[in-house]
Amino acid sequence: TGAPVPGATVSATSTTGASSVQAMAETRTAEDGSYTVLAHAGTYVVAFTPPVDANLLTEYYDNSPDFAGAEQVTVMAGNDAVGIDAHLTAAGSISGTITAPDGTPVADAKVEALALAGGFLPATYSDEQGHYTLTGVPSGTYLVRFSPPTPAEPPPVDTPVSLVQYYAGATTAENATQVKVTAGLVTERIDAVLVPGGSITGTVSDADGLPIPDVSVYPRSAAGGVFPLATTGPDGTYRINGLPPGDYTVVFAPDPGSGLLQEYYDDAPTPERATPVPVVAGQTTDGID
Repeated sequence: TGAPVPGATVSATSTTGASSVQAMAETRTAEDGSYTVLAHAGTYVVAFTPPVDANLLTEYYDNSPDFAGAEQVTVMAGNDAVGIDAHLTAAGSISGTITAPDGTPVADAKVEALALAGGFLPATYSDEQGHYTLTGVPSGTYLVRFSPPTPAEPPPVDTPVSLVQYYAGATTAENATQVKVTAGLVTERIDAVLVPGGSITGTVSDADGLPIPDVSVYPRSAAGGVFPLATTGPDGTYRINGLPPGDYTVVFAPDPGSGLLQEYYDDAPTPERATPVPVVAGQTTDGID
């Protein structure tokens, strides 16, 4: 037997039916790893979730990695279901450093590991030195995604916005470098440099030169991807921040009830006839009217 795991959460989820008086009960393990969950008579799936700092994997009785594969535990009225034990296995972890292009550490950047096999893992955030460690990661292959910190106050509209990116330096999941994780080991130096995106600005007006508000403006790229969009203000102006470098087709989509037609820059009725709009990292492409 291994060392006891104190502070683990043990939850018993009822599978008897939606009308169960106690749909779920939970407790935490004692210093010696023991626990007791008080439960009504019925059948349950029992989950064992380690403390955050333990770097162990959650499992379900009896030694299942997920709810669907768990063995159900039957509790009889007046009797205890004993011996419902778990032997938690070591997880892997991913660590690295996040910086700005000038080498300055980036704090509070979000780091996520996206399993190629599917599923979700808790995210973590970089510290004041830009360091992060993502723990509790099962063995497997992942895409690691880095998101810039969310400012406490909205920045000025002309402030460059750092891009969401994937390891190593990719702006799309399709171009990301995969990261392999092995149980019990740390996959190190999965670093990121958060680069600023480019911006597109302009004004939308009618044939008489009057501004048109509430027009949706969004960019498309032949390389694919999902990008920010904007809506024109009362003065017809718009700004799209946080775009990866490249050429874009800019679409202007008026409100459906306006009686106006959708068009593409520059006054094109179809995307095939549109003029490409170049975007450079950290710079603004303006006059896209």
